[in-house]
Parts: sequence; C-alpha cells; structure tokens
Amino acid sequence: MTELNRWLTVKQTAAQLGICAYSVRNMCERGVLQAYRPTGPTGHWRVLKASVQEHIRKGLAHTAPAEVFEEPQDDFDDIDETFALIDEIKKL
Repeated sequence: MTELNRWLTVKQTAAQLGICAYSVRNMCERGVLQAYRPTGPTGHWRVLKASVQEHIRKGLAHTAPAEVFEEPQDDFDDIDETFALIDEIKKL
C-alpha cells in the first residue's frame, strides 16, 4: 500500500463511517481515530485507513461502507408494468 493510500480525507472517512464531517473532525481531535493534521496552508485532517477499518470492525460505524452496498435492483421490467401496478393499487 502506498503512503497516500494509507490515509483518508475527512469526507472519505465520514462516508465510510456514515457520519458527518464535523463528527470526524471531532473524533480526530479527541484521539478516537488515528489521524494527523499537517501544518501549512491546507492543514486538513488525514485519517489512518486502518483506524477507520478497525472502527468499522468493532461495529462502531453508523452504516456499512459505501462499497458493500449492492446496486439497486428494479422490480419492474418496464414503465408500462409500473403504471399497471399503480392502476391496480388505485382500485383497492
């Protein structure tokens, strides 16, 4: 794993954990997640990917990471079938 691949941005971390960016920054400041904040003009938090994965493994994330969700499946083959179903529901 390259050095850059070891670190996540706040936005990436928030998506992985199912929380907002503010909460990620708060967790970084409190030391809940292993992270560093470089000095300089950007100074944005970088979170260690292994720390996020450990958080997920322990069941502390609010949602599963985005990549584990399956693609949504259509229940209808075409739009005509959808409208036919709507008409049947209206009759109830």
